[in-house]
Amino acid sequence: MVKTARRVPLVVPIAALALVCPVIAGCGGGSAGESEEGEASTAEVAEPKEDISAYADRIATALTSPDCEGLEEINDPEKSGFLLPCPADKAQTRRAFEGFKVLGSASYGSGAVIDYTDGEAPDGATYIATLNEDRDWYIDAGLVTKQLTVGTKIENQAGFDKVLDDFLGAVRDGDCEEFFRTSVTSSQDPETVCKKELPLYDGLEAALKESEGAEPVLLGGNRSFVFYGLTTDRPEKAYRTATVQKTGEGSTEPYLVRQTTVGPLPE
Repeated sequence: MVKTARRVPLVVPIAALALVCPVIAGCGGGSAGESEEGEASTAEVAEPKEDISAYADRIATALTSPDCEGLEEINDPEKSGFLLPCPADKAQTRRAFEGFKVLGSASYGSGAVIDYTDGEAPDGATYIATLNEDRDWYIDAGLVTKQLTVGTKIENQAGFDKVLDDFLGAVRDGDCEEFFRTSVTSSQDPETVCKKELPLYDGLEAALKESEGAEPVLLGGNRSFVFYGLTTDRPEKAYRTATVQKTGEGSTEPYLVRQTTVGPLPE
């Protein structure tokens, strides 16, 4: 879906249309992570079953092999809110994914990015991935960024921090106006967002209200995407990964929260 300039002037690839499920909103003794800059995070995170580079290789195999080898495992609809099409099925999809190539990948605790190019995004695009409760990586979004994100550093961390704090406050208080201002939404109509999108965060709302003092912890990131971990104790102990993105020129909001996803509790 293409966002208007007022919201997010980043383009979601047509070939990578997502099926958004409530799992994306998170409804309902590991080692510290390390940022791309090499700075150790203070967050305790679960160990992924698979390195993000291996996951990226599986995506490349699925999107370039004649029979889309392994795509079914990547597209588990029970665990991922973003399903990739098989390029072999339709000519339009084949053209979009033509020459698909992974340019790099990086993990930041329970969040990760995979930079790539293809026929639809010759100048660069990025898959955002987070760990699900089973400690497997799953794609949450695909965005045409027209630049590399891997290897870059966080710029103006305070801006990322503030929008996440504002977003969490909006979810906790049920403030739809503030939720609309601080988050990526599939609708540009505030009333629709209030009725259909804010309720996806009911589980997070309850957790924030009942877990007084719970604060997000920086996991790491790059100039475009920053990841945070949030552990809440009530109504039951839960861990979420929050993804915050920097928007492009023309947006009235320089940073937006992309989503929160329920992940594995720290070991």
